[in-house]
Amino acid sequence: MQILPPHGSTEELFISRAMVALPTIDLEIGRNDWGILYYRWSSPSAALGDLWVSVKEHEITLSTNISHTHVASVDFRQENLTQEEISRRIVDEGVSKAAAVMRGEIAFTETFDGNGKKHSSGSCHTENLEESLRYTRQMFGQEMTKRAFTWFGEVSTGD
Repeated sequence: MQILPPHGSTEELFISRAMVALPTIDLEIGRNDWGILYYRWSSPSAALGDLWVSVKEHEITLSTNISHTHVASVDFRQENLTQEEISRRIVDEGVSKAAAVMRGEIAFTETFDGNGKKHSSGSCHTENLEESLRYTRQMFGQEMTKRAFTWFGEVSTGD
C-alpha cells in the first residue's frame, strides 16, 4: 500500500481514518491527472466494478460503474461548524459510507422505464430497496423497474 502526503486537512483526516477503518487488501492509492487523491478497491461484483473514493478538500465522492454519491461541505451548511469540524464530518461520513458499501449494506441502483430504457441511477441502504421501488413507481408509474447491486452482487428490490 502506497502512502501519499496529504494536500489539506480533509485528505490528512481521511488518510488517518482510512488506515484503521477501511480494508487495505487489494487497495490502490493514487492521484488522478488533476491531483485528486483516490482510493480504489475492486468489487467481487462485475456489475458494480471498482469502488473509487475521491477526496477533495470540501468533498468526498464514492463512485462505482453504476452510480456515485457525494459527501460535501454543503451537506452541513445548516449547522454552525468550523472548517475543521466540517472536514471531520465529511471524512467520518465518507469513510462510514465506503465501509458500508464493502459490507454490502449499500446498494447501487438502476431504474428503467416500461420500455427497458434506463431512467436513473442512485444508491440506498439495502433495507430501503423496497421502499425506494415503491416511491419510484408512485412518482413515475407502475411500469418502472429497478435493479440493485451490492458489493457482492445483484440483490432483490422487492419486485
